[in-house]
Amino acid sequence: LQGEFRFVVVDGRVVDGSEYRWDSILDIRHDWPQEAWELAEKVAKFHWQPDSAYTCDVAMVHGIPFVIEINSFACAGLYACDKRVVVDAINELARKEFEGA
Repeated sequence: LQGEFRFVVVDGRVVDGSEYRWDSILDIRHDWPQEAWELAEKVAKFHWQPDSAYTCDVAMVHGIPFVIEINSFACAGLYACDKRVVVDAINELARKEFEGA
């Protein structure tokens, strides 16, 4: 296991991400491999979604990304995600749901 990354998915798109572990050591940073982001984007585009906002954790193993878990947005840590980007996306989702979109 090389690294673990958390991606925030809102309304069918990945809005931001964060590294939280590298070589089994807590390493919280605002970066990630492109392959990990691309896998999270594939999950975000599936027809069935667990919720309108959630987190998707991806691990890199020998350079290959694997989904390791999906978490509720409400109880997931954001690590080094850009909180402004995440809050803006959640606010937009809440607005759309309020308006019945």
